Amino acid sequence: VIVCFCRAMAAGGRELLWVLLLWAIGSRADTVLVGLPKPIADYIAPVVSSPPEFVTSVRVEAGRQVLEDGRLKQLAAHNHIRTGCRVSAVRFRPSQLRGKQESLVQISELQLRSGNETLAAVAEPTTASPAREGSANAVDGNASTKWVHRLGTDLVLRLVNASEVTEVSLTSAGDAPGRDPTSWELVGELEDGGEMVLHRCRSCDHLPAERKASQGWLAAVCEEIPVQRPAWIHVDMAAPKKGKYAHKPHRFAIYFPPEFPQRPLQVSASTMLSSIYFDPEEKGLQTRVLEDAVRAMDFREVLSTLHRSLRGPLQDRHRASWRSAAEAHKSATETLRKYRKLRMHEALFSGEVQDEWIHPGLLAALQNASGWTSSRQGREALMGMGVVEELIPGQVYSFPVFTSVFQEMMLEELKNFYATGLKARRPNSMNNYGVIVNEIGMEPLVFAMQERIIKPLAFALFPEEGSHLQSHHSFTIRYKGGEDTHLDVHTDDSDVTFNVNIGGNYSGCPLVFCGLSGEPDHRQFKLAHQHRPGAAVLHRGQHRHGAEDIEDGERTNLVIWSYSRSYRATTAYKRQHLKEVGPPHPRCLSYTHDRDFGQFKQYPPGKRERFEGRGWCPQKQAEYDGFRADPPAVRQAPQS
Repeated sequence: VIVCFCRAMAAGGRELLWVLLLWAIGSRADTVLVGLPKPIADYIAPVVSSPPEFVTSVRVEAGRQVLEDGRLKQLAAHNHIRTGCRVSAVRFRPSQLRGKQESLVQISELQLRSGNETLAAVAEPTTASPAREGSANAVDGNASTKWVHRLGTDLVLRLVNASEVTEVSLTSAGDAPGRDPTSWELVGELEDGGEMVLHRCRSCDHLPAERKASQGWLAAVCEEIPVQRPAWIHVDMAAPKKGKYAHKPHRFAIYFPPEFPQRPLQVSASTMLSSIYFDPEEKGLQTRVLEDAVRAMDFREVLSTLHRSLRGPLQDRHRASWRSAAEAHKSATETLRKYRKLRMHEALFSGEVQDEWIHPGLLAALQNASGWTSSRQGREALMGMGVVEELIPGQVYSFPVFTSVFQEMMLEELKNFYATGLKARRPNSMNNYGVIVNEIGMEPLVFAMQERIIKPLAFALFPEEGSHLQSHHSFTIRYKGGEDTHLDVHTDDSDVTFNVNIGGNYSGCPLVFCGLSGEPDHRQFKLAHQHRPGAAVLHRGQHRHGAEDIEDGERTNLVIWSYSRSYRATTAYKRQHLKEVGPPHPRCLSYTHDRDFGQFKQYPPGKRERFEGRGWCPQKQAEYDGFRADPPAVRQAPQS
């Protein structure tokens, strides 16, 4: 408590100190409270000091991002952005364009000045700019070149020497005025990891209509700005003592927006749950049912209502549909119930990731993750220790994660499960052999992996998609001759994918990576990676990838798809597909998804009948020059 008190005082946060003192009061629940504004702390205080009997754990996560203008904006590490403009880098953050239907932003130059001195800067590469239209063009002093990128990505300039920024100037590109930014902000990065807004433009028209023209110098104003933080509260509830939902604990994620209490909280289910009160796809709270508890602004009542929904219908008119959903939940957890007494390694079902399971290098790299004040600081720490390898800059990473102890336990547990003959659903629509580990009782373990390993890495390496991961779909896949020998190239239904090789003796079966979905190069080959036992790859779900044929032996992987509701609310998630740069690379063709597969390759045995003429990629507006589609699917006439 004394250490927490000192840290709170050093951070200058009264709200943080207040919450830590609440934590010092203690409670029966396993509670961790960090960095909350006082309105949220006041709201949850009664539950923290005296939690309901059914609450087993409360974990509070101070938000690092807010949703603004359809994109996630990373917050400063401090409760207030401090005065003074000495920065080491700036981020140009466009959010709105002159052309309402445009999805690409462009400028020819971005200049910074300190007094009368123009500041030298180096632009960080942007991952998906068209050829010869990358970020370096924004600082080359040539108005005839331009930086072009999909809206929703920052242009980052690293100053050669940290300096006071007093003015900023933009120059329009030589064409396409609809791509001119009309709403944007310039954010300065402090040398200690904090941020400050240097200039903010909302629905302004600084860029002139004429091309290759500057609007002149704009003042960079530095002032103290309070940081309004959102919060996520993750609540674990014990299963009801009897009934259809009595077979496993349940976790709910409760989101407090920065404007709380003016804007109400939102609730979603993080765990595997079939309920009439939650949308089965997005798991969003059906506020028409629980809105009374939310509107009453009583946190204890919100939690009680959630728990009551597991014991029975909240209203009489819901009785029939509640029973139907509850029966579906009981059926979905049937294997979990039956396997409980047949487990081999109970430690894999405990909800704890033991130190001896984690590779020592990664364990050391993650020890200080809680102290990272920004994604940039986290990334620099990881890359500086040499544990994480950047396979594709800014897009795909590899690192050792599990020791042989964990790998052997998992393989033994899977072999033990297969021997029982219990029913196991397919892991996903493309793999036939494997196990959905949540459905055999490992959901708590995967949540622990997500908290201890995946979240810190995703925050540092994929800050937009990975800063607030709330739920997961987790499964094993097996490649073996006579079973699944390969995996067709595809994208995942996830925001961040964690894929670890947990063992097997095999040859072949490299992972193939192409481009990001919707980008001009998303069907162009980037990398073939040989997956080492115990090592993981981390990438965005929207990254096209696959596994080529296994030549001998077998390989087993554990895959965790993590989801962020915050990211899925952004314009970046709802991406428009851009015109492809040209014909696809053969290694990046998908017989499952691509409309032109047969133009370049022979369909594998048995695949033509199932997939030819049924693909969706590329979308019509994204077709490359000279595109030719496979013949449309022929419907089989019904037999008489």
